[in-house]
Amino acid sequence: MKYSPKKKIKKMTNDKIFDEIGCPDNLKKCKDEIKRHKKHIEKLSNQLLDFERIIEEKENEIIIIKNR
Repeated sequence: MKYSPKKKIKKMTNDKIFDEIGCPDNLKKCKDEIKRHKKHIEKLSNQLLDFERIIEEKENEIIIIKNR
């Protein structure tokens, strides 16, 4: 197959690239799901920090009791 300079090549811009495959409908759903996952990760991170604080307190109590 030879390249023919007479044929016009359609150039696709980034502006409408996702419109052609139906992504705008799914994009909002995906963004919402990402937000939900980020909130869940933040919640788990806070729980982990709380558990680390509790463990540190318990370790300090053990040290105090051992030194009595």
